[in-house]
Amino acid sequence: MTLLLKRDGGEEGLTKGHGIETVDWSKQLSGDLSVGMAAVSGLKIRTCGGLFADFVKETNNRLSMHVRSGAVDYRLNYPQPTLGDELVLEDLLARLPDLQNEHAVIGLCPKYATVNEMLYDVKNGVSIKVLTKSFEIFKNEYAVAGYNMQDA
Repeated sequence: MTLLLKRDGGEEGLTKGHGIETVDWSKQLSGDLSVGMAAVSGLKIRTCGGLFADFVKETNNRLSMHVRSGAVDYRLNYPQPTLGDELVLEDLLARLPDLQNEHAVIGLCPKYATVNEMLYDVKNGVSIKVLTKSFEIFKNEYAVAGYNMQDA
């Protein structure tokens, strides 16, 4: 994807490396197995120069939504992370719906909402119906960002 979007050059223009590095994993995971396993959720990764940064730059960190079609109906550009930003593994894992059973087992609070229905038209924009229970943790952030919310 990065090569397709990049206007000049080919593979030689890509930054070497994958663009994510671990932060002190050897310190947190060394020693007793039970202590190491308990520390897994607190492991950190950091963005650095490489393919990840190139990909984010060339895609403008865009999420494209498809609403009942193969065409891109709606685009959201998110702020691009700066090199050196750190993420906690638990925070990343909490955003993966495919791990919902594991979230329950380890007591991790999910950071995603289940979409029940999504509609889009040019006049009204996008309308998304979500499962209320999973949306509660985001509700205030969306209100502050200016989104209109209605209880169904």
